[in-house]
Amino acid sequence: MDGQFYTGRFTPRSLAGRTGRGDTCFSSYVGKRIQGASPQEATLWSAAITTLKQEKPGPWAGSLEEAGRLV
Repeated sequence: MDGQFYTGRFTPRSLAGRTGRGDTCFSSYVGKRIQGASPQEATLWSAAITTLKQEKPGPWAGSLEEAGRLV
């Protein structure tokens, strides 16, 4: 918003779940924005969820509590 750019860190311990990262990143960002999160907050959540997704093959099946520990 207003010309701002936000970044989030990806810090996976493994890259076993490399496929689907873009879908996870995009959908988790949009989901947080729909819930009313700011662009910066949504970016941090998206990075956390995508980090966890990268660690295991298949769709992300973690909890928001788990992702929240990385935000």
